[in-house]
Amino acid sequence: MKKQDSWSSEFRKNKFYERQNNKKEKQHLEICNENSAFKFSKTIAVLLDLDGTSDFMDDQKAAMFVKQLEFLRKKFGADSATISISTHYQDPNRMLEVLDILSRHLLVNVKIGVNFYYGGTYDYEKKVATPCVPNFNVNKVKTFDEYYVHAFGLKNQWFAIIDDGVAEDVYKKYQNNHPMFVCRPSQSEQNLSTNCFMCISTTTKGFDGVIEGMNTYIDSIRKLSKEQILESQRNMMTHLSGFELTAKIRKREYAFVEKYFSEGYADIDDYRDVLNWLTLTVFDQVPTKEELVLLKNVLELMDQRFRVNSDEPNIEKVKKLQESFQNNNI
Repeated sequence: MKKQDSWSSEFRKNKFYERQNNKKEKQHLEICNENSAFKFSKTIAVLLDLDGTSDFMDDQKAAMFVKQLEFLRKKFGADSATISISTHYQDPNRMLEVLDILSRHLLVNVKIGVNFYYGGTYDYEKKVATPCVPNFNVNKVKTFDEYYVHAFGLKNQWFAIIDDGVAEDVYKKYQNNHPMFVCRPSQSEQNLSTNCFMCISTTTKGFDGVIEGMNTYIDSIRKLSKEQILESQRNMMTHLSGFELTAKIRKREYAFVEKYFSEGYADIDDYRDVLNWLTLTVFDQVPTKEELVLLKNVLELMDQRFRVNSDEPNIEKVKKLQESFQNNNI
């Protein structure tokens, strides 16, 4: 019994010290936030790729890019803006030409930040390359996030991923909680269908495409507040995966599907997938009058698209589904 009492006493003591330490840490953070000398710096940050993205950069274009960042810094109320080159090259020297050009046009509050290559980081100001763990920067977005988006001591207000090779849906992780932008220059025509408020792809090559994409984004947010920008992110329509779209059908979200089709976000595979799922699910329960109006509109949009593609089998499927509504007095 004494041994048990001793253990209980020690446990309570440890929990007391743990609570005291947590309390001290909380007080320390509160003091830091109240004391201007310790306030976290508000920042915006840009990841900039090399090949396919920074091609054709010159002094005039670099100056334009820095001015764009200065506008965004002020727009989001940040103290500073940083530009970080990020590449999968293993040699940091491949960055130098672009960094040299950018360095000639920096402003007081627009700086070159930490640069990332496959295997390490590069400090342009000190001209020092620092090797890191194996496979460092294999995921460029993850590395950048850790250093600039969710880094302790920084309060990131907005960031951009500017890379011709980044996935167009990389923004989805941040869509509901963090203002950001994805710019993809040097794309093929077919990749433009995924453009949205948060992601602009363009066929314009290299850094000309960067300037173009940034201008398009800036024009879209120029009259919006920070709160409105985040709200626009949350409410925007985007191209969905097949799984996400069929989930809408299973949930009978026909208003969304109608808008998705009518505003041009769907590709031909989306039309076929929705038709197949409608055939399987629409009669699980009798459609309401409101659902029926939406379904008729969706089927009409499908019919129009399939006729453009001369897709006779699916035109016939749409026709049979329309007839089913009529025959069943739906």
